[in-house]
Order: sequence, then structure tokens, then C-alpha cells
Amino acid sequence: MDKIDWNKNKTAVIKRILERGNATEINEIISFYGKTTISNEIKLIKKSYLPSFEKKCKEHK
Repeated sequence: MDKIDWNKNKTAVIKRILERGNATEINEIISFYGKTTISNEIKLIKKSYLPSFEKKCKEHK
């Protein structure tokens, strides 16, 4: 965790948390990045093969 560059890798972090994270982890990334940044990054994510990604995006608008 200490080796992750949270700003440089924010797209990957956000995608991973929205695919596999729980509500607590999702709320943490919202606190850390803000809803606007997360919304912008979601637009950059071309495809997620996990249905949980779309579901969690809708739940945490």
C-alpha cells in the first residue's frame, strides 16, 4: 500500500475499488478523490468485465 502512487494510478485504483471493493472502500475513495474526480475517471474507463462495476457506479452516484 505504501508503494502505490495514489494520484498517478487513480484510474486503476478507482476501477479496482468499484469492481471489487465494499461500501467502506468506496466511501474512502470518494473522500480521498471527490465525486467529481471519480466521475471524470469513470468516463475514461473504457470497459469493465465485472458487472459489479456498473452496479456500484450507479449505487454511488
